[in-house]
Amino acid sequence: MGFLFLHADVPTALPLEPAVDAAGYRFVPSSRLFDEVVCLTNVEDALERLSTQPVQGLIVDLRIVGIRAALHRIRADWPLLPLLVVVPTEQPELINLAHPLRARCLVAPLQAADVERFIRHAQGFCPVERKELDGYLSRFGQDYELTTREHALVAAGLEGVRRSELLARFRISENTLKSQVRGLLRKTGQASMDALMRSVLRDVLSQQVERSPNSERSAEADRHTSIPPPLSFG
Repeated sequence: MGFLFLHADVPTALPLEPAVDAAGYRFVPSSRLFDEVVCLTNVEDALERLSTQPVQGLIVDLRIVGIRAALHRIRADWPLLPLLVVVPTEQPELINLAHPLRARCLVAPLQAADVERFIRHAQGFCPVERKELDGYLSRFGQDYELTTREHALVAAGLEGVRRSELLARFRISENTLKSQVRGLLRKTGQASMDALMRSVLRDVLSQQVERSPNSERSAEADRHTSIPPPLSFG
């Protein structure tokens, strides 16, 4: 299990240099920790690896053309994947992408120490398969007697779907959406969608820790349930 670093063809302001003995780039300085990171410049290659290999975290350079749509797809398919986005200095407004994606965010230039911190943070997560997440959401819906629409709202929150996208997807007015969200919050006893998403994510990750062969319910479990900011349908 490793990490992916998806960067622009010319990785300016990133701690990378051309690899001497292979195509592509490698980290500077080199270390055993960075040996776990695969550097890619092609979005489709990254999606292929995510689909076929276990990946523990993803770092993305936001200068890549078309990366926004790809990131929303990634977050929808891998809701709990630790994600770090690197904002170019000439486009500081891209910082706003981080919250709906539930991603950590840093402005270039990115330092090797920044990458190391992210890797160590992501290593604290238990990997959660999509089928396990879907199973949890199904049980969650049954426990709280959620309607089909309320279940869809919870799933959309995890996937990073924006409010405008929800309105178009469900073909409803903003007032109707607000009413449905209020109903969902009443049933689950949460004060906001932020609080609900945090609760759901904590429960999913906590269950992974408890099923882990060598896990102990203690400070180690709390480390595994540390989560990035959730979506609030803002």
